[in-house]
Amino acid sequence: MSENYRKIDDPNFDYDPANGVRQRLVIEQDGGIHLESTQEVDHILKAAHESRMNHSKNEKLGDDVKVASIPMLIHADLVAKGIWQDKKRLFQWLMNEGRPFLTRDISL
Repeated sequence: MSENYRKIDDPNFDYDPANGVRQRLVIEQDGGIHLESTQEVDHILKAAHESRMNHSKNEKLGDDVKVASIPMLIHADLVAKGIWQDKKRLFQWLMNEGRPFLTRDISL
């Protein structure tokens, strides 16, 4: 932990068990205050892996087929970076960093 700030580490400060998002209040030495958000993703990764294993790699995908389970905080980051709105960049992200979140095998 950096010496420049301290965390109010109250596990009950703000936790949403439905999506696993936890927010902590961070108070910096200069008096600045911000929220730090984290999200539990192990259950999302496990479910995505199980889904991927239950579908054939040769199965043709139609419209509106779920191909990934993206955690909320990662989705927000992708939106902020402009990746979510760009199909080519989103596909590249899914084929690299996002691969563990795939619920189906996808290709071009």
